[in-house]
Amino acid sequence: MVSTRVDIFGRSYTIRGDAREDYMRTLASFVDKKMKEVQSTAPVLTVDKIAILAAVNLADELFRMKRDEERIDKLLDQTAEVFRIIEEKEKVI
Repeated sequence: MVSTRVDIFGRSYTIRGDAREDYMRTLASFVDKKMKEVQSTAPVLTVDKIAILAAVNLADELFRMKRDEERIDKLLDQTAEVFRIIEEKEKVI
């Protein structure tokens, strides 16, 4: 397990994980960026509220990506079925 010191929204944290240090720093930087985006749209919010809104925004992005992935998987399945049908038809001809 690796311990990494990171800065998020002006505060320093030590995070531990199995991932590489540079990856954990990248994640922290991403969270920091999201919190700054929230702050830029609502500068009067407390840090706690900024963190919660950033988390909700990240969850929204994740859910949208999962939904898109499901749609892509469905399209791939449909495409594979079309190719299977075409191959069957070619065998008949």
